[in-house]
Amino acid sequence: MYNKLVKVFPELEEWTQEDIFAIKQFLKKDSVVLEIGCSWGRVIKALAPFCKKFIGIDNSDIEVNEAKKFLKDILNVEIYLEDGKKTHFPNKYFDIIILAGNTFGNLGNDKEAVLGEITRLIKKDGKILLSVYSKGSEPKRLKAYKDIGLKIKESKNGKILFKQGFISEEFSKKELKNIFKKFGFKTKFIDISSIAVLCVISRE
Repeated sequence: MYNKLVKVFPELEEWTQEDIFAIKQFLKKDSVVLEIGCSWGRVIKALAPFCKKFIGIDNSDIEVNEAKKFLKDILNVEIYLEDGKKTHFPNKYFDIIILAGNTFGNLGNDKEAVLGEITRLIKKDGKILLSVYSKGSEPKRLKAYKDIGLKIKESKNGKILFKQGFISEEFSKKELKNIFKKFGFKTKFIDISSIAVLCVISRE
């Protein structure tokens, strides 16, 4: 779907590249990194050379199989079929946890469960790097989704529900701050493109 969307919504590719550039600044040679919702691994491939270990998880067996093929020659990468709400990793294992390309905005009612798991997994001094559609991107998103044939069930206040059952959501910075504050996190923002913002989240 990403490849189809990029053809009618080129801002998506700009977002991906700006995500990669911004996240890279936070990685260190000894960092252990997790990406939740890694898809076929385009972010991992770009960033794995700059850290000790990069683990990707996705709840789609199709995406996981594609990622394993795509990343098979990168020795510090591991890919797992797992749900972000509950993983097998030990407590406080990761220096950096990434949710790129609106993964967070696709979680729907699972957002808090995933944040609860992230709270368990992130080290005390770790950072969560999470990018989402920014407020006001809804008209462009709607047009692009319709252009590639996705069926819209409802669109309201930046939240788009699809007849296929999934969701695409945008957020204001105030909304994001309030969500993460519940879990004891403080948030800074980087406006990385015309349609997206990167949240840099750490413990208060």
